[in-house]
Amino acid sequence: MNLQFLIAEEFRPEASGKVTALGVYPGNYIILLKPPQGIPDTAIPTLDRVAFLITVSELKGSHNYSGKIIDPNGNSVIDPNSNQIKEGVQPFGEGITIGEGMSHSFIFELKPFSIKTMGRYKFILYVDDAPHEFTFDIRKQL
Repeated sequence: MNLQFLIAEEFRPEASGKVTALGVYPGNYIILLKPPQGIPDTAIPTLDRVAFLITVSELKGSHNYSGKIIDPNGNSVIDPNSNQIKEGVQPFGEGITIGEGMSHSFIFELKPFSIKTMGRYKFILYVDDAPHEFTFDIRKQL
């Protein structure tokens, strides 16, 4: 099985099977800009949206998929199995089949995304209950 993980501001599925990425966060680092003058540093930063692309390939047969996001303190941020899955893309679920030589992309979008703590977050994808962990960092601009 081959898994790929990417974070951006938005992913757009195309009819051809391609996915267009807008505002990619290189290295899976989300760097928050300093707040404008007059806004206290203690204000909870909020991004308009954050999107995750998880692509599964080289996995034959029908499998069950689920996932979650964990913040640096070990708390669940949101359940990706909720209604946050982008329309037009098959959500996580049971019995998703990937044909031989094919791949399947999941797009998960948080809109808005309130950040309660800085540090390393985990996106855990479960394939038939086996966890596969991807990390991303949220940091303040120095």
